[in-house]
Amino acid sequence: MSEANQAFAKLYTQRGHRLFWLTKKELAETTKAGDRFNAEISEGKIVVKFTPEGSRKVYGKKTKNGMDPVISFGGKKVTDAFGMANDGTINNVKLVLNGKGFTLG
Repeated sequence: MSEANQAFAKLYTQRGHRLFWLTKKELAETTKAGDRFNAEISEGKIVVKFTPEGSRKVYGKKTKNGMDPVISFGGKKVTDAFGMANDGTINNVKLVLNGKGFTLG
């Protein structure tokens, strides 16, 4: 895949912590509010696997067309995994979708 065709997610820095905010623009079309998933956060990477028994939930953002899916990651684990940055910093991080989830990093 060429650099121009790769997908990226924005990694924000706010109040001293790093966070991802993924919406339907970044997620697979099959992702719906209420879906459950597990996430493994390690150095420079977050691996998400969708499963009905998942410990995390895809939230919904109400829109005029219904509910759009939203997944967010933030806090100390994400900051530790991706490193500190000054507030207001935004980095693009590689996003790889697969049939059962996705990988950030």
